[in-house]
Amino acid sequence: RQYRFFLVSRRFSGRPLGLLVLRKTENGDCELLDLVAPPAVMPLLVHQARRLAAGMGCSNLVAWLVDNILPFFALPAEARVRDLEIMVPGNNWTAGPNNELVRGKWWLTGGDTDFH
Repeated sequence: RQYRFFLVSRRFSGRPLGLLVLRKTENGDCELLDLVAPPAVMPLLVHQARRLAAGMGCSNLVAWLVDNILPFFALPAEARVRDLEIMVPGNNWTAGPNNELVRGKWWLTGGDTDFH
């Protein structure tokens, strides 16, 4: 698979705002695999990802996201969200925080998977 990394920077100062990772899928969509930036910058990165996807000739920008991070993305009204019905597993084999403590606190995206 080929992944494309983009550093999004301020136009005049060149100060980095965040990093995003895209890949073109077999069906012509573009998948937003990951973002690295402060939460306040996420809507801008999503906007830039949409622009980049269009420039790559993609018909859609898609992403796999856990539902608790959707608000950070400030998705446009035309965005479609569907439940993938994937469970985030917990670890009961070793000591660590219990599942109730971490429920709803994961920041997981398509970049964290290797099964699709």
